[in-house]
Amino acid sequence: MATTDQTRQLSTPKIFVNGVVWPIKPNSFKRAVPGETKVRAMSAGGGAVNIVAGLNAEELKAKVSFTVANTKQMLLRVEALMARTNRGEASTVRIVDGAYQKAFVTMYVTNKPEASFEAEGDIEIEMEGEEVL
Repeated sequence: MATTDQTRQLSTPKIFVNGVVWPIKPNSFKRAVPGETKVRAMSAGGGAVNIVAGLNAEELKAKVSFTVANTKQMLLRVEALMARTNRGEASTVRIVDGAYQKAFVTMYVTNKPEASFEAEGDIEIEMEGEEVL
């Protein structure tokens, strides 16, 4: 029988960037499961086909994204994170949601975060790198 930890919906992750908890906008965290397989049909003659599959190694990188509120604290953190990326320095990301945890290393910001200066302004961050298995 499944336990509560196995069936609980993952919806309230705690996000650590370089070891520091980042408060995020609810429901904004996303991660792509690395990998992509290209499937092709090869003619075997007479209308028959053989299926071949190949791993697209370009898609083995980890991808995460999340949104933070545009506060002074978070804007300064985003600016520092971008400065690290621009210097070629990798960052780490760790997510914890109940009994589920996942770590990412060698992560870099891949978008150009825009800080929206308004009452409910946000900043979206996208990062790519390596998932620790």
